[in-house]
Amino acid sequence: MDLSESRLYYRDAYLAEFDARLVEQFRLGQAWGVVLDQTAFYPTSGGQPHDTGLLNGVIVTDVIEREEDKAIVHVVGQTLDGSLAHGQVDWARRFDLMHQINARGTFMVSKFAIPFLAKVANPHILMLSPPLDMKEKWFAPATAYAMAKFGMSLVVLGLAGEQRGKIAVNALWPRTTIATAAIKNLLGGDAIMRASRKPEILAEAAYRIFHKPKSFTGNFLIDDTFLASEGVSDFDQYRVDPSQPLQVDFFVPDDVPPPKGVSLTAKV
Repeated sequence: MDLSESRLYYRDAYLAEFDARLVEQFRLGQAWGVVLDQTAFYPTSGGQPHDTGLLNGVIVTDVIEREEDKAIVHVVGQTLDGSLAHGQVDWARRFDLMHQINARGTFMVSKFAIPFLAKVANPHILMLSPPLDMKEKWFAPATAYAMAKFGMSLVVLGLAGEQRGKIAVNALWPRTTIATAAIKNLLGGDAIMRASRKPEILAEAAYRIFHKPKSFTGNFLIDDTFLASEGVSDFDQYRVDPSQPLQVDFFVPDDVPPPKGVSLTAKV
């Protein structure tokens, strides 16, 4: 099944309204489940909460992926009239969730962790956030997401100075997309997974960062560039599918090229 055909957020993550045909309606406890032929509503998955909004003016309270056939089920309080549905995603809620998870989440977790980290010998805080490459090209296609991710990096910048000499605070960012559930669900399914690197590359980088002294702080690191500086030379081990060219991630600065000898092209 090509989920990108029916899941409109794969094609346009900023789509707020759409039209669809009603495929199925059924009782779901005290509510009703509605299946459409296509939808922009994101279901709870990959660590991301579900969307809310309206279908033909009826409030959508939950969105779930049905396990047996991967259909998206919209949970509503009543049946929908007719055979067509007009969907409206609550984008204000999406925006709030982006910032709660990213900037607010990293700030609050770090602040509450600092008193405990201060008691250990070599404390570190590490954010999965991009270098502060404040270029228009990063913001123009996805303003809300860019604000949320760079908000995390601002937390790194501030806390690194605030905690200098006491707690190391650094940022780590992947050069390519990483094969995670979030990438699969939000950016393009199996195709993007094959063009990604494995999570192990970030795990290896994080392990090495945590073994640096706390004086190693305030750095915005790209995974393969940092690992190359640590003596790692085999980056093909991290490819999901060597026959596919690697997909460069968002927010990688133009002035940080891949390490010498490292190619992002497909392996023959």
